[in-house]
Amino acid sequence: MKRVASARGAALGVLVVLVAAILLALLNPTQDNGGSLDPTNPGPAGSRAVVQVLRAQGVTVDALTDSRQVAENARGATVLVNGAEILVDSQLARLARAGASRIVLISPTQPTLDVLAPGVRGRGGVDDRTARPDCADPDAGAAGEAAAGGELYSLLRARDPQDPDDDAAPLAPASAVLCYPEPTEGGPTGVTPVREGSMVRTTGPGGVDVVVLGRWDLLANDTVDDDGNAALALRLLGGTDRLVWYTVDPLEPAPGERHETFNDLLPAWVPWVGAWLLVVLLAAMLWRGRRLGPLVGEPLPVVVRAAETQEGRARLYRQARARDRAAEGLRAASARRLARRLSAGPQTSGRELALLVAERSGRHVSDVERILLGDDPASDVELVRLADQLDRLERALARGSAGHERTNERTSG
Repeated sequence: MKRVASARGAALGVLVVLVAAILLALLNPTQDNGGSLDPTNPGPAGSRAVVQVLRAQGVTVDALTDSRQVAENARGATVLVNGAEILVDSQLARLARAGASRIVLISPTQPTLDVLAPGVRGRGGVDDRTARPDCADPDAGAAGEAAAGGELYSLLRARDPQDPDDDAAPLAPASAVLCYPEPTEGGPTGVTPVREGSMVRTTGPGGVDVVVLGRWDLLANDTVDDDGNAALALRLLGGTDRLVWYTVDPLEPAPGERHETFNDLLPAWVPWVGAWLLVVLLAAMLWRGRRLGPLVGEPLPVVVRAAETQEGRARLYRQARARDRAAEGLRAASARRLARRLSAGPQTSGRELALLVAERSGRHVSDVERILLGDDPASDVELVRLADQLDRLERALARGSAGHERTNERTSG
């Protein structure tokens, strides 16, 4: 009955700790910093490699997740936006007014393009490939062949009478360029095919330089060193002495909004009941807790000799065929005695101890290493032979140490 009660108490304690851990996790959620293009993620999908190279080149990299902090630190800096499709119009407008020198967008959707890159149209996704830039952009031209495909974009230069959405869309500025174009096929007679590419460089609101990238893995650790990806990434992100790496937090409330927390969902009586249960738990612990008094000597019915304990342990080793454990114990005990006799420190390695023993005992160093550091015995006979060898080695060291001491005495005399 005592064992059952003890087991129930232990299970109740584990249950209480588990419930407390779950409540703490719900009340204090943590953000996962190991996602795609995360500047601290060393995995294949992270971007730690690019960030480390930029910092080595003198670029200050600030990893932020709050749009208000980004707006406060963006003036004169390059801002990379990972997850811009989550931002609402008010957050995009705040980013556009932040005074950044350059904004780099990773696979943005059309609502994001309408605010930050007017005149750029999303054209859907295609298979990944490698292509030449085929444009007049200096950064893309210096990088050469790089990752292309993924999300494609086009520049709206003129109205298309066949597309009613063009009536409300702004035109792209004349300075906008489209790089890494997708091969186009011939269309209907008299209709010019739309030129589509995976990188666009244009001018956004307030004259900010906006770069649109259709391949998110261009900056990933796993592919950044392919072809000209690294050169393109470093030139686009290292153009200023500061880089704000903005990973959009999906839990960040939009301006004027407030997300309900776990505490908001709980009834008003829950905190009082929780406090009362805590008091009851403490009272139960004090009531049922074990009182520890002074140590009391207890007469034992029998006295077990140390030799019997050692023999019993040896029988257990033999029954389990744990010759490796037994050999390890014999060697460790012998090594401690040898080191103590040689006044060797605790930092002495097995190889160093074997050299000292061989020098003092007159035995060959290979024999000493085989005895102290050799393979585990494969049979009981070999285990007994190892014990005899260790004993003879200690006796040889004792004789060698005695002779060494007599030699020192005669030399000093």
